[in-house]
Amino acid sequence: METKKEPDKMVEESKMVEESKAALEKWIESIDDMVFSRYRLEYVKGRKLLKEEELLLEEELRKEPLNWLWILDTIAKQKKTLVKYLQSGHFIDQKLILRYERDKGKKMDVKDIVTQTTKEAIKNEEVKVEGIRLSEKEEQTLNGILMLLHEKSDTRKDSKNKPTDNRTYYKGNLPALKVPYGAAYAEAPRIRFKAPELYEAVTGSNSPSLREINYIKGALWSLADKRFLLIYNRSYKQGRKTKTDRVEAYQPLIMDILTSYKALTNKELEDVEAGNEDIKTKKGEVILTLNPLFIDQIATKFIEVPTEINTLTREARGGGRVHSGITKLRDHLLRAISSQKNKGADKTYVNKEKLPSLLGLDRYVKEGRKKLINTRIEESIEVCKELNLITEAKVIKGAKGQEKYEFTLNLDY
Repeated sequence: METKKEPDKMVEESKMVEESKAALEKWIESIDDMVFSRYRLEYVKGRKLLKEEELLLEEELRKEPLNWLWILDTIAKQKKTLVKYLQSGHFIDQKLILRYERDKGKKMDVKDIVTQTTKEAIKNEEVKVEGIRLSEKEEQTLNGILMLLHEKSDTRKDSKNKPTDNRTYYKGNLPALKVPYGAAYAEAPRIRFKAPELYEAVTGSNSPSLREINYIKGALWSLADKRFLLIYNRSYKQGRKTKTDRVEAYQPLIMDILTSYKALTNKELEDVEAGNEDIKTKKGEVILTLNPLFIDQIATKFIEVPTEINTLTREARGGGRVHSGITKLRDHLLRAISSQKNKGADKTYVNKEKLPSLLGLDRYVKEGRKKLINTRIEESIEVCKELNLITEAKVIKGAKGQEKYEFTLNLDY
């Protein structure tokens, strides 16, 4: 008589794992309106869980006949590469610029560091600092624009990691324009898109609120209206020699904004002329001409930025305001990771007395608001930990006895 074989234990375990994963995925689909989105949970697989995410997962998974500890451990440990795009290293440098007079330790007057041509360009302007200083809304809107530039551009590289075609690399989906830039001309990338594409790129949602749409529109026009004093050196090889061009430009970051409406019916034309936002959004296309800064040497001097940088930063903040200290420290650490990754060095340092200036807290320093400064620094560090940019931050003594912050970088970011 033939005995009935017991089910294979490995098959049973494999089936249990698959059922657990399927149940988890089904649960994920049901929580789009909770603390974090489905995409966010996918991103969780590439880094440490946030506290509220872990608690919510634990609470929900307890209700299911699953090994929730195993699932949490699997999600936390499973490697998933973040989707990233490139931002120009020169652009990031301009956002983080900090220029001190070497001897006196005082900030230099702008007029002391520019050529006569630039002095003439700014003589009737109130230009007190060089570099780029953005509001929270401008920062988020610009990140969305640069993500669209990535999506709308030719970003292909060959086997040697060089652009397949320099004529189209990161130039947008329209022919680039030659514009005055410093003492010469440079190519300005152009992108054409539907307004909802930008709203989603900025907010991470395909159904943004009217308030969000209005702040994006306001930030867009602000970036086209404001001028920034850009000063930097760009080095390159010419034969065996290294040459350097100095760039000085006093320009807006968005050089032109056009809106076009095609194939309108008579009724739609009337609605557009009457200011009907629904039809304008549905039928309109936006064309932006961007500053050459955004693509200058981007093939060789760049910082990798997650496509969802706005959403990830807001969520790492836990719902609080994303102030300039947070974005500046985040960008500083992204730049440090990019610089240190190939060297295998996981430490970067900032003198304690200079950190407030790096984080854009100079006004509070002048006002002597030490408690607020320390709070902003702590908040900025905590967000960068939650973003998994760093694993540790501490104050140490330097070789000359000065205090400095030591940041331990996550080189796998």
